[in-house]
Amino acid sequence: MQKKRFLIPLLIIFPIIALDQFVKIWIKNHLYLGEEINVFRNLFIIHFTENNGFAFGYELGGRSGKIILTSS
Repeated sequence: MQKKRFLIPLLIIFPIIALDQFVKIWIKNHLYLGEEINVFRNLFIIHFTENNGFAFGYELGGRSGKIILTSS
């Protein structure tokens, strides 16, 4: 019973994370900065932009800040 309790959320979470990462990599390799794609008959729009920092655009300075963000 205990194993099943954790298995179902994992079976939901991991495919979502995998899909998210796949889409991000695809966008990075196939779109140019500022390009937009209408998805599912304009249900939503994917707009390629980049954020140099982390949540809400906060940044840590310089190369060492990028290393800290990447390693955490």
